[in-house]
Amino acid sequence: MLPPPLARLKGHLTAALTLLALAAPPRAARAEHGGPWIVITPQAEALPINEQIALISFNGCHDYIDPAFLRDAQPALVSDQDRAPLRLTHQHCDEDGYGRGVALFAPSKPLLLNVTYRLELLDAPPWDAPNAARPRVTLRSWRTAPAAALASPRWRGAPRVGELEALPTVVVPVEEARRPLHLLIDAKPIGGGAARALTATIWPEARITDEPDCAIVYLVGAPREITRPLSLTFTALNTLGEAVKAPGEGLPFTALTQASPEMLTDDLGTLLLQVCVGEAEAPASRPASRPTARPTSP
Repeated sequence: MLPPPLARLKGHLTAALTLLALAAPPRAARAEHGGPWIVITPQAEALPINEQIALISFNGCHDYIDPAFLRDAQPALVSDQDRAPLRLTHQHCDEDGYGRGVALFAPSKPLLLNVTYRLELLDAPPWDAPNAARPRVTLRSWRTAPAAALASPRWRGAPRVGELEALPTVVVPVEEARRPLHLLIDAKPIGGGAARALTATIWPEARITDEPDCAIVYLVGAPREITRPLSLTFTALNTLGEAVKAPGEGLPFTALTQASPEMLTDDLGTLLLQVCVGEAEAPASRPASRPTARPTSP
């Protein structure tokens, strides 16, 4: 029987790699693979009139947050008596991988209060009829509510490497009373190379691979790239679209890597790390340890 930390690791890896295996069609197949890999917030029935709508992808810059798709999607909040086009305010996703990504949208004009709005956009044409007209679809609806009182994210210190238990962990000492909270992460290889865009969405309860106040971050890439030590920089983004960069320089970090599922290719690996909201300083009795990478399969 595996000890608890390793049992959790096995469960996390199984869930994360299953998501990656399912969420890895070629980019041209977006239309037949769209909906299931997008989470839309707010998930409550009410939409505070100052809150932005988030589309959270488990499939990188694919699906409804694909920049090419959004250019012609015409997203809008539509009611029986009003229409408010949506403008993109934030987008953070990886063009080359299949990790998590997020896009935030704000209405282009004030919303009416106590009115039911539908989130509509022009979907991609069917995969087997790429020249067909784009159908207008409704993704979900809300009833507007008074503006939410929400403070901007506040960093209590710089991110730090956490204790190595189940997964290599980064602790982010950020205050934000309301969830979800998006953490935008730029991962740049130390010694040179292109930065990759990672996203961690912190929820108030456990969801899929994540514990409360933690999120597993994953990214697919060539083993020679993702096994390199990384410099991580963090920005906290709340539901009002307020973005605050973490203090300090880039955090040196080496993530766990695993061979990717066979349905991908032999020359890909999966980068995994966990991001958790926590204290600015590590507990004195349990000093933080720096993880080392596991090599991917050749």
